[in-house]
Amino acid sequence: MQDLGLGNERTVRMISGRVWDEITGLLGGSRQITAAVAYIGDGATEQLPLRSGSSIIVDASTKAVAQESTAPSALLAWKDSGVVIYSLPGLHAKTIVCERKPTREHPDPETFLVVGSANVSANSARRLDECALLTDDPTTVREALDAMTAWKLRAGDPLSREDLVALAELYRTEAGDDPDDEEGGPDPAPDDSADLVEADAAADDAVVAHDADEEVPVAETTPAPRPRNLMLTSVREDTPSEEAKHEAEVLARDNDLAVADTAAVLVPGREYLDFFWLDFDKDYYGDPFPEGATVVATFRNDRGQLTKTCSVSPPMRIMSKFRDHQDERTYYYGVVRHSDTSVSYADLQEAAGGAGRTVNLASEDPAKVFRPGAISAIIGLWGDLVFE
Repeated sequence: MQDLGLGNERTVRMISGRVWDEITGLLGGSRQITAAVAYIGDGATEQLPLRSGSSIIVDASTKAVAQESTAPSALLAWKDSGVVIYSLPGLHAKTIVCERKPTREHPDPETFLVVGSANVSANSARRLDECALLTDDPTTVREALDAMTAWKLRAGDPLSREDLVALAELYRTEAGDDPDDEEGGPDPAPDDSADLVEADAAADDAVVAHDADEEVPVAETTPAPRPRNLMLTSVREDTPSEEAKHEAEVLARDNDLAVADTAAVLVPGREYLDFFWLDFDKDYYGDPFPEGATVVATFRNDRGQLTKTCSVSPPMRIMSKFRDHQDERTYYYGVVRHSDTSVSYADLQEAAGGAGRTVNLASEDPAKVFRPGAISAIIGLWGDLVFE
């Protein structure tokens, strides 16, 4: 595993010139990579070795692809390897956070951040003079992850393979490699800020008068994306660490989300942030809940037992995770749409069973649901939520 070149008295250093020669080597010992790189060339998979459980945000808008700024072939290769891919038009960042695999010498995995000028392209690797800063400062790494989480929320659902195949049809055979190397580069994304401000204002004003002096919010009408698959699990509840609670507060604040159980107003369909956790002995050498997955969690009772009356949360789209090495836990944070419908473990089993899917979460191992009928039956338990 290549040394970071950092020490007790140095937490940041600069890489310059043909930066990918060094960056690719540093990423070789990765367990998980979270990246935001605007433009992707055909050979990107060799430069940026993403593996299952990793994620990347790119500009894969139809405009960027049609202008040959982003190559869908590389995105498809990553997708087929289990990488979660988001598209955010107007993105211009080049940011990579890498968590390395634990070793005997480093039982606590090293995590580092690379921020620089380089797209993942042949031009950047072989012809352009680039620069990048490398740091393992925990606060700066956390800030980078928080920024990328916010971009993912703005991007919406990850791209499906069908999305990428459609984009590949737009991409010309002789594709260019690096838009920053061309005069002017791609045009900036249109500024929709005024429309967004109006939309936010309309949402904030969606209240009706009640008894002349009380305001009662109405339900959100925007449908939630229909999940392509579900992960069912049972989790235990106790007191989360202060670090985990702080992480939830930061994610909620930065993404304008309410936090479960602390929101002043939660109405059906309104998005909020919730989280659950697993101990390291269950997930340390794997990640059962990858980013972008939709999880339906059944919460065990106070004694850790799974009974028919245990409550089940509405579908949660995983957006971030936090490994607390002190408590030896991984906390999973996700976006949930509030529902006034109470669903029990018995309800979940009955709905899935009626669609031909037996659900038994006694082992605490996640159960995956791919059959469309079973997915419809499960998400249909929350009758006040709308999915499209």
